[in-house]
Amino acid sequence: MISNMSDRFTRLRKLREELCEKNNKRSEAFTLKTWLINNLKDLVKQADSDNITKKDIIDILEDLICVVEPEEEENEK
Repeated sequence: MISNMSDRFTRLRKLREELCEKNNKRSEAFTLKTWLINNLKDLVKQADSDNITKKDIIDILEDLICVVEPEEEENEK
């Protein structure tokens, strides 16, 4: 019986850890989404300006891709 209880506690602990990890990933994804949306809105404002060049826009987009892309590669593994 004690072994059975110990196994149950071990399983519950593992489930708790998995739930905490999922929650952290969701939190990180939400933070990334918010950051990305804010940067895209800023880019739209900048693109509407006569002071920004096509090259500037491409550089900003490449920077955004560099931030987002590593997360996608990790999820594909």
